[in-house]
Amino acid sequence: MKWLTITLFIFFLTIFAQQIQVADTIGDTTSQRAEDTTAVEQEITAPTNISELNSNHSDFTPFIMPDGRTIYFSSSRAGGKGGEDIYFSTIQHGYWSKPQNLYEPINTKYNEGAICLSPDGDEIYITICGRPDSYGGCDLYISKKQGEFWNEPRNLGKKVNSTWWDGHPCLSPTGDTLYFASDRFGGFGGLDIYYTYKVNGEWVKPKNFGYPINNARDQTSPFLHIDGRTLYFSSAGHGGLGGLDVLFTRLDTVTGKWLKPQNIGPPVNTSGNDYFFSIPAAGDYIYFASDRPAGYGGFDIYSYPLEDWQRPQVVATLVGKVVDAESSEPLFASVSIERLSDGKVIQKLETDSLSGQFFAVLRAGETYGISVSAPGYAFASENYEIKLQEGYTELRHIFRLRKIEVGSIVSLVNIFFDFAKYELRDESKPELERIYDLMQKYPEMKIEVQGFADSIGSSEFNLFLSRMRAKAVYDWLIDKSIDSSRITYVGYGEEEQGVTEEDLQMSRRVQFEIIELGKLPMPEPQNPILDTIPKNQKDSESENNIRGELKIDLSDTTLTISEYKQILGSVGLDKLADSIFTMYIINEKEYRFGELDERPVAVKTAALGYPQKARNLGIEGIVLVEFTIDTIGNVVPGSAEIVQAIPLGIFEGVAIESIYHWKYSPAVEKNKKVETKWLQALIFRKD
Repeated sequence: MKWLTITLFIFFLTIFAQQIQVADTIGDTTSQRAEDTTAVEQEITAPTNISELNSNHSDFTPFIMPDGRTIYFSSSRAGGKGGEDIYFSTIQHGYWSKPQNLYEPINTKYNEGAICLSPDGDEIYITICGRPDSYGGCDLYISKKQGEFWNEPRNLGKKVNSTWWDGHPCLSPTGDTLYFASDRFGGFGGLDIYYTYKVNGEWVKPKNFGYPINNARDQTSPFLHIDGRTLYFSSAGHGGLGGLDVLFTRLDTVTGKWLKPQNIGPPVNTSGNDYFFSIPAAGDYIYFASDRPAGYGGFDIYSYPLEDWQRPQVVATLVGKVVDAESSEPLFASVSIERLSDGKVIQKLETDSLSGQFFAVLRAGETYGISVSAPGYAFASENYEIKLQEGYTELRHIFRLRKIEVGSIVSLVNIFFDFAKYELRDESKPELERIYDLMQKYPEMKIEVQGFADSIGSSEFNLFLSRMRAKAVYDWLIDKSIDSSRITYVGYGEEEQGVTEEDLQMSRRVQFEIIELGKLPMPEPQNPILDTIPKNQKDSESENNIRGELKIDLSDTTLTISEYKQILGSVGLDKLADSIFTMYIINEKEYRFGELDERPVAVKTAALGYPQKARNLGIEGIVLVEFTIDTIGNVVPGSAEIVQAIPLGIFEGVAIESIYHWKYSPAVEKNKKVETKWLQALIFRKD
């Protein structure tokens, strides 16, 4: 049977046609907007049919990326892999480029419909209909990007999907909540909006969004703007101009409840069905699909400028990149976003392991501190005040991390003083805590805190001010029990850097220099658990070529390349891999190491090359990959994820690609072949 996403959806609408046609008594306020609909529509400029995207077939489910420069959509046009495929287009010289098919493994002979992407573009959630692994005909799937390529889409599983219709996914800006539509049993009406969220990395059982969003009619096509507080959706049950109308609701941040939905009005809404829509971070335009007259064929994609009352809240987006300060090589790093008014950490991120980039959303009306850190490097910080009156802002910043070594200078960007004063402001505490943590981590490190001032005022006062500001940092660390022998401070007075406010601000700074490092802390390579394993068990695992790696907690262990080489100098790649694999897989119950009658054994391996970056640096490494092995010994497409790597940011991409070419003897439990999670450490040698 050929499943068509849009055909199925229209079928569901037909089932509830009587509901759609009956005048709605709910939401009188929004109904009043629709009075004398024909006259109103004639007065308003028509939406723009985006001719570069549309064809003489149905083009629908537009998803615009936050920057507004790339759009994804589904189309049944000729030349695809199946009935409906995913296409994308980018803005070039002010026009949308010719749409390109995403091709395999995203597009297949089945039907790929409504989609959404994570804000950083590394994950795509898809409605796919007709695949043999679906639970209800149309299910939600996920694919992750590895380098320039997408993984095989993976069904989100029976915990998220039902035996009914599930589709129209929308991911929250933080990536931990997924909204979608479903006609599953137990809803308010025909189609309802549901949501699920992650707990310990796993999606929980979906919950009905409830009133006032869902009611006895159909609700579908949820779209949560990147502000995280404005939800757009289509409904046949809140009054309106026709069948399905576009509405929106806002989150009341005081009560935590969603407000009464408002109809977005004409000309977006018509007497027909209007749904499938997306709004970029700027909040200025809505992109939507409609089957209104005078289109190119079936459903077409349109755009229309939003009025102020229809727009989401003002945000800024930050595209950051973390690099080595000397080589400018991208780094895999941790990112912390803090609200400086109270020091609360509002989000933690990680950079892309290949590009070193990250993406963050900053709501207007707050000042934020951004801090990045990577193993073997000192932290780097920046701060941004996002003003409501300035509207949408795109921020870009390169964070240059300096290695932990003598002579490295770390600017304390998020240390704050009032004008002409030297008392530390409360917003400085997170930055001060980072200095403290660094000195705790390197117990023999000695630093010199250095203060500078701008050229406003007398040179004598500026010298005094710069010294006292450095002393304020010194005093705070001493109060935190850092030994005074490890810290000195000095004021350098005024520094000429220019006359603009930005130049003067750069002059008003505090920094520290690493004066002495002492002995570097080094992780203990020995494995105490390995010695408790019977000798014959260790031998059998060595014969089966099973190797693994411990899931290292980055907050406790930081492996720089130099430290990593020191460890390998004493234990070697094979011994290190065997040791930490055994420690990890025995302790983690989900691998059922002691329950299986026969454990998976690799019967076919594959190596897909050696990263040029590793060759240039002259290093070797180990990457631990977690994945699922099915009952015939294949690695389940889309299941592979990096658990850890030594060193970080070098071999991960090749490791993921390689593991899908491996073949295993399947796990056996109670004389039956079973699917199981497993680990594999891939060892990369220069030879």
